[in-house]
Amino acid sequence: MPLEDILTKIKAQATAQAEAIVSDADEKAKARIAKAAEEASNLAAKRLDEALSVINRDKAIALARAETERRQAVLREKQRLVASVFEEALKELASMPDAEYRGFLAKAIAKAMTGGEEVMLGSADEARLGPEFLNMLKSELKAQGKPEDVSVSYGDSVRGGGFIVKQGGLSLNLTFPAIMQRLLDELEIEVARCLFSE
Repeated sequence: MPLEDILTKIKAQATAQAEAIVSDADEKAKARIAKAAEEASNLAAKRLDEALSVINRDKAIALARAETERRQAVLREKQRLVASVFEEALKELASMPDAEYRGFLAKAIAKAMTGGEEVMLGSADEARLGPEFLNMLKSELKAQGKPEDVSVSYGDSVRGGGFIVKQGGLSLNLTFPAIMQRLLDELEIEVARCLFSE
């Protein structure tokens, strides 16, 4: 076989091998590109899912905070309204006509007593109630079927109207501000229970 034919045959084989190598390399490159594209797509989808998860979590936290702030604003307004109503009630008690106030206190004191207690009233009430108040109180105790042995004193320790009943070492504070504060405390507990049970 002549040299030229051998060279042509070698050249043809080399060309075929080169084309096979290029084709194989092209296939491998396409496979790597496809794999890299798939990995990039998966990574992008994963990052997108993570970002959406963070956004949803942050949104839920923001909504919970907003709801808490709304509830707190409602609670503050309810507390303000209740305090306003109680302030108005205290003003009404303070501005009650003297005769009506005497009758009201006599009934309230008699209801709170069992017999033999000392009743302390505010210094400001001494002139308002007058000297006949003790007799009025005894009459009310009698009407309620309770012993009439009661002593009444006036002092600066009772402020804001109402009275303190003492027996032995025990005191029952039934001044108007103390009663209103107890009611306010009870209402706050009830309002909080309602707000946080929703």
